[in-house]
Amino acid sequence: MNMKFFIGVLILSCFWQSCTSTKADFKSKRIAEYTPQRIEQIMTSSSDAVERRTAFRQLLNSSKAENSAEKYLNDDDPIIRRSALYYLIDHHGEKSVDYMISATTDSSNLVRALALSGLTPYSENPSVQSAIDSMEQKDPDPNLRRQAAEINWPFKRDNKLLRDDPSWDYEIVTQKSIELSDENWRFITDPNSNGHRQKYFDPLFDDSSWKPIKVGNWETQGWPGYDGIAWYRIRFNAPEKIESNAVELLFEGVDESGWVWLNGVYLGVHDIGTAGWNVPFRLDATKEIKWGQENILVVRVLDTVEAGGIWKPIIMEVLK
Repeated sequence: MNMKFFIGVLILSCFWQSCTSTKADFKSKRIAEYTPQRIEQIMTSSSDAVERRTAFRQLLNSSKAENSAEKYLNDDDPIIRRSALYYLIDHHGEKSVDYMISATTDSSNLVRALALSGLTPYSENPSVQSAIDSMEQKDPDPNLRRQAAEINWPFKRDNKLLRDDPSWDYEIVTQKSIELSDENWRFITDPNSNGHRQKYFDPLFDDSSWKPIKVGNWETQGWPGYDGIAWYRIRFNAPEKIESNAVELLFEGVDESGWVWLNGVYLGVHDIGTAGWNVPFRLDATKEIKWGQENILVVRVLDTVEAGGIWKPIIMEVLK
């Protein structure tokens, strides 16, 4: 029984080695058949995607690689377009920026993803910034829109709430709740997504040219059909200092994502995609609140579908 098993294994081993050798020989033979003339014929006439991709790989390993990569950036096959772009990025780095910018509008997610990844090191370049901004706003793939937003976004903060502090094991009591006005907001759309570069969040920024708006979706207040970035600013007076352990801002509804500054300091972000339109969120503002003084709250809102904006109250909560 054991001898039969051993013989069977030996036969299978020999068969596998034979198959592997035959496969390798066949592959080598196929590659050898890709003469320059044959490659040209395949690339121009073949309808076999696998055959064309194999031929193109041979082109990228030939003396014609440079011209071939540029030529086939607009090929009908997205895999070939991606391979061509990858070659140019790999061999030319920053000199291939124009190719990458052009590829950010490619019909293939694979090509656009490669272009976005390749552009990341050059995001300070104004042309690159513009291309990434456009992807953030218009790319059909929500994952690529999010990646573009992260690349272009200079503000980072890990905002921690009192209730999430592992060293705080006491009951949290709300000392006072102050609901911000539904009115007195100033509003502007930001279709180019560059308001943060113009410092819309700065307390000294002149927002006198912005339009008045109330809490509620912006579509019904003069901006029907607008999807994209918009900014809100409001001034409010905080009471004299109240004994407390924390101050938090509760946002009961921002459709659909929101980035928040208080008195010019970035507090944090609520960004979970389209599902965030009806999800309340809180941000700690203990150090940023100015007791007994005027405060300036700025909210950058992104809406990608249907109604958008700050549509529910914002409440300042004093906690102890």
